[in-house]
Parts: sequence; C-alpha cells; structure tokens
Amino acid sequence: MARPGYEADRRQIMLLDLQTNQLTALATGWDRSPSVLVWTLDDQYLIADVDDDALHTLYAVSITGEVFQLTSDGISGSVSCLSSSSGTHKLLFTKATMTYPNEIWTLTFTISNHQLKSVVSAAVTSYNTATLSNFYIAKPEKFYFTSTDNVQVQGWLLKPYGWTNDGSKWPVAFLVHGGPESAWEDSWSYRWNPQLWASHGYAVVMVNPRGSSGFGQNFTDAVQGEWGGVPYIDLMKGLSYATGKWAWLDSGRMCACGASYGGYMINWMLGQTGNQFKCFVSHDGMFDTFESAYDTEELWFPSWEFKGMPYENETYYNKWNPRAYVKNWQTPTLVIHGGKDYRLSETVGISVFSALQRLGIPSQFLYFPTENHWVTNSNNSILWYNTVLSWLDRWTGNKQ
Repeated sequence: MARPGYEADRRQIMLLDLQTNQLTALATGWDRSPSVLVWTLDDQYLIADVDDDALHTLYAVSITGEVFQLTSDGISGSVSCLSSSSGTHKLLFTKATMTYPNEIWTLTFTISNHQLKSVVSAAVTSYNTATLSNFYIAKPEKFYFTSTDNVQVQGWLLKPYGWTNDGSKWPVAFLVHGGPESAWEDSWSYRWNPQLWASHGYAVVMVNPRGSSGFGQNFTDAVQGEWGGVPYIDLMKGLSYATGKWAWLDSGRMCACGASYGGYMINWMLGQTGNQFKCFVSHDGMFDTFESAYDTEELWFPSWEFKGMPYENETYYNKWNPRAYVKNWQTPTLVIHGGKDYRLSETVGISVFSALQRLGIPSQFLYFPTENHWVTNSNNSILWYNTVLSWLDRWTGNKQ
C-alpha cells in the first residue's frame, strides 16, 4: 500500500531478494488488490486471491510479473499448492457462491511459453448439497449499466421464490453494502444473505456503486469526499435500470436496507428520496458525520473518507450529513444497533430512532446489547432476519 492509513488502498505485490535486499514490484500495471499469496512448490508463481468484478478470483502471478486468471466464479480462498511439475500445478482451495457455502475444490493449471494452456477444476466435497436441496436457492444474475460520468457499474438480481413469467409484480428488497470499500460478491454469507430475502418472496437488487472494491483503484477511491454523491447516484441509477429492464419488479413496493456504510446510505436516502420507498432498514448507520468522526474506534477512517477531520476541513462533513435533512424524512424505518458497536456507538442508532419518533414516522428499534458492528450470535441472527422480513412484509403487503 502506497498511502499509509488508507485501509482500502491498492495492495501491490513486492518481491524481496533475500541475498541482495532488493525489492521488486510485480505486475505493476495490474489494477487489482491481491490479498492472500501462496507460492507454487517450484517457486515460480504466486497464487493470489483477488477482489475482481464482484468475485474473489484466483490468479497466478509469475516472478516476472505475468498474470493469469484461474477461476471465474464465486469466492475462492484458503489455497494450498499440492504439486508442481513441468509447468503443471495442482491447488487445493475452498470456493463458495451465492448458491452454496464453502466446499473444497481442486484446480490444476498448466502454463507453458508464457501462456495459460489449461485449467481444470473439480469439487472434492459436497457437504451442503443435500441440505440445500430442501430450500429455494435463487440463481444470481449479473448486470451492468452506465452511470454518471459514463462509468460502468455492476449489480445483481435474484428472483423471488415462486417467480413465474406470468406478468405478476413482485416486491423489491434493495440491499446496500457496507464498507464503503467492499462489494456484493458471488459469495455465501450468514449475515445479509440475499437468499433469505429471495426465499421470502422478494426480488433482490444489489448494486456495487463507486467506492466498491474489485473494479479498479480509481473506482474504489471515488467515494472519498463523495459519501452521499456519486455512490448514491450509482445506486439510484442501478435500481432504475433494474426496474426498467425487468418489468415484473414492482417499483411501487420497494424497501431499501443497509448496514454500516449501507446504514449511512439509508439515513441519507431518508432525506433524499421522498416517498419512493415503502420502507427502510437502517443498521448501524452513520447519522451525524461530525459526531461519528470523533467517537469511532477507527481513528484513521474519517480522515480518508471525508478528506480530513472536521477541524481541518468541514466541507464534506457538512455536504453529506444525513442529520441536515431530517426535516425531509417521511418513510417508515426499522433501526437496528448493537450495544458493543464501537465503530458507530449505540447513541447513533438511538438518535435516528428518536428523530423518526419525534416526526411521527412509523418506526421500530431493534437493539442487541451484546452485539458489535455485526450480528454474530446465531439466535440473534434469527431474530434479526425475522424482524427485518416482517418489517418489509408490513409495508409492501408481501404475503409470501
């Protein structure tokens, strides 16, 4: 990382010669940010798992800086190299997608004369297949649209349980990811799993706006000083694109839900979108940019996201402060917060709920005294999903 203190900066692979102490940057023109690195057994390639276009892809990076893509779906990681012989390498790794949790896979690839000659992968385990066969699992559909400044932005659509192409309209759950430097990826999660909304009868739309990871460093950096700006535009344009492309999406029955930066975005939408949404869910979301700059445990975070602390530069704290638009709020909102959240303290959620109550806006507050910035306890997770989906049902009239 070239910029100290910036957690979402591009990670550059550096090769250190232990004899000469010379550092060499590999694949300098590759605009991706590798995370875990594993050597092949012949020490000729590094296997990197990389955020890449809403996937977590495995790449082979040679010691001369050549880059070869090995996987093209899902979230791959936990890599071990089993063998390397005459340019052929065998890997053991885990892979998950939006349609199944982690399973163990093998992958064999051959590189010869600076070219990737073959890649063959196969599942070793199928631990979850029998269990998943008892449930509706939506197939995620990837889409792209052009946003402001002619920037291409990616999104996902999941069809609801019971969907048929008979002209029926279906309610929409519009999910906004946190970070902001993260992404909705083709992955399995026990928190914010879109399959839970889809199986409950909601069409799920998710957009990776500017600020998201895996689409190049400039795309990620674009959120700085723009928290309620271009990411908000990307999100709304993506939702508009989806409802225009798929006529069965009911634009009159939409609810938007988000946590962390997604929760901030919900609080921002509250003051910007009028009556476009039937309801909101705001989980651990920033309410007052000034207050959050001083009470977060991530001391480096506001300086990067808002280009300085408030005493150095108030511009973006004022410009993108949800608190400044409370007078415009009108949409029923479920507020969720954890008592041990030190990133955004519990008083933030209480403030959002208090504002909604004082304005007479239908609202609920779900409080987890022992949870932090995430809901990690399994029983609490069940309560979370039941409460969120019941809230959406109440305001969309979903009877699924």
